[in-house]
Amino acid sequence: MPNSEFDRRRPSVARWSRITAFLGVDWPKRAHQPRPVEFAMGSIVAISGSLIACIVVVTLASRWFRLALKYSHLQFADYCVPVIVVVAIGCAAWPVATWISSRGRRLFLCVAIAVTVLTIAIDAWIFDAKHVAATAVIMAVMHLGVASVTYLSLVFLAPQWPRRAPQYFEH
Repeated sequence: MPNSEFDRRRPSVARWSRITAFLGVDWPKRAHQPRPVEFAMGSIVAISGSLIACIVVVTLASRWFRLALKYSHLQFADYCVPVIVVVAIGCAAWPVATWISSRGRRLFLCVAIAVTVLTIAIDAWIFDAKHVAATAVIMAVMHLGVASVTYLSLVFLAPQWPRRAPQYFEH
């Protein structure tokens, strides 16, 4: 707990202890990793689902905002590779979160929210008068879709399992 004498003398240590406690960083002694087959399936679903989500967002947006089609980042060939790379990095972060914390969902959710807010902030920053405001909104919705699909597919399809000792039937 952050109530020790050492923590009272150093407020930054107490603050760090509270942050790590909130995120659930407890470095469990036994690995609570997702099973490899489930992780592979979750990653495949995350990548393909994120691409499908982006296609759906761009298709619907192109019907509502005709000017948005002129923006090069809304072409499939332009966003396909970055989506695959970013989702693959996100997929690699899930086992790391489960290795650091016995409650990896909270840590992974906080990281996913932080990364999504950062990407939306970058969209707002690079937006200038040359582009239609709708393109920034479309890209923000794409980022929200990618984050949602990636988080949900990994957390539910490749859940964090505590490793238990084998239990035998008692006669």
